Amino acid sequence: MIPERNFLVGRTSEKERIGLISNIEELITKGERIIYRLPKLREAMETFPLDELEQTGKRRDKLELLELKRQYILTSYWAPSLQREEID
Repeated sequence: MIPERNFLVGRTSEKERIGLISNIEELITKGERIIYRLPKLREAMETFPLDELEQTGKRRDKLELLELKRQYILTSYWAPSLQREEID
């Protein structure tokens, strides 16, 4: 943390600081496994088979990539004189 950018200076009590430090240490220690503490994620993991979740994730990743490519093409080649049909 950059001390000059610490927005918590003077805004937390000693007890709150100790709790925050404890939470941050837990986040660092558990790494990406910490997300399994989220109730909705845990519920999804228990409801759906792992391979179905993986396929859904891959499908979502492909859709997001296609959307990013669409936005790139739109911003790269769009000209104010083009009609909406030409852009699409």
